[in-house]
Amino acid sequence: MGQDELVKNYFLQDYTNADKIVGFLALSHGMKVSIRTVKRILRGYNLRRARGEESTIETVVHVMPQELENSCGSFLGYRQLTQRLRRKYNLKVKRDNVMKYLRIIDREGVERRKRRRLKRRRYTTPGPNFIWHIDGWDKLAPFGFYVHGAIDGYSRRILWLEVNSTNKNSKVVAFHYLETVEQLGGVARRVRSDNGTENTVIATLQQFFRWHDNDNFSARKSFIQGKSSANQRIESWWSKLRDGGGGWWINLFKDLRESGIYKDGDPLMDECLRFCFLPVLRRELHLVSELWNTHNIQSQKRHDVEGGKPDVMYFMPEAYNTRSYMRTVAIDDVRVCKRLYTEKCIDFHGDMEELVRLLKPDYLLPTNA
Repeated sequence: MGQDELVKNYFLQDYTNADKIVGFLALSHGMKVSIRTVKRILRGYNLRRARGEESTIETVVHVMPQELENSCGSFLGYRQLTQRLRRKYNLKVKRDNVMKYLRIIDREGVERRKRRRLKRRRYTTPGPNFIWHIDGWDKLAPFGFYVHGAIDGYSRRILWLEVNSTNKNSKVVAFHYLETVEQLGGVARRVRSDNGTENTVIATLQQFFRWHDNDNFSARKSFIQGKSSANQRIESWWSKLRDGGGGWWINLFKDLRESGIYKDGDPLMDECLRFCFLPVLRRELHLVSELWNTHNIQSQKRHDVEGGKPDVMYFMPEAYNTRSYMRTVAIDDVRVCKRLYTEKCIDFHGDMEELVRLLKPDYLLPTNA
């Protein structure tokens, strides 16, 4: 991707400040670009966030019901919905106006989100990559969909959010871990998980990569297992996933079961459900993580919680007077480990697509729920 495309891409991810785009280009891509150049590129694409220039009310109100009916938008608050409208539809809209429209269009949803949430203990960590929290989300497991994710403890950036057709193969989960390690070029000081068996290969790999380090959390101390309640950062994020789309999928599959369209325990129906929905669900989860990583988290001074966009906090920790605690690893070692200790999960049985072709030769893979 060229310089101009990168500038455009970062702007569309809601990084509207030219200096932040300059920082990302320098740190992530090794490109030294001036603020004046970034502004010139944005003018060339006619991209700006000028005050007073908003999309018409008719356009915004026409799109909002569509988002409220789908999986990602149905449980979103006004801040996340505003970001989604800007990103997906390139609309120019203020958060305050989205909040007003929501109170009219989705009054019940607004009231539901106003309910009190569980208050959790205070969480602190010195910087990005000091600790990664990994866990599985089992709310869709009764229907054959197993979600697994990881979040950085400091920045709250989602490192991976994937769905597979099994949670019994620890090599499948390890594949997501090594994909992330290869992409970032290193591992966190520590990784925390619950006591689930799906994380055993990750535990071994994390300790292998940290075996020859000499800090206080090297070797065996680099991987922590314990109760789910102690894995606070990602456990609290699962509630946001449910509100941000996961609850919609739960309701969808329950409706299919209660209507008799889907029956538990029928191997053919299980294959059909995965064939129709697993690729769509995977794309939805990737969109959820992308939107989360580029949304703005409000700071809470009373609880010493830093605010900002997770991507910025993760990749530009210097802006928050901290640093990255990542430990670099040899990419060749990562690739060898991927070949020896991981597997890619098969979404559905190989004969399933052939069966569908026999029943409907002109079929197209589903693109939405």
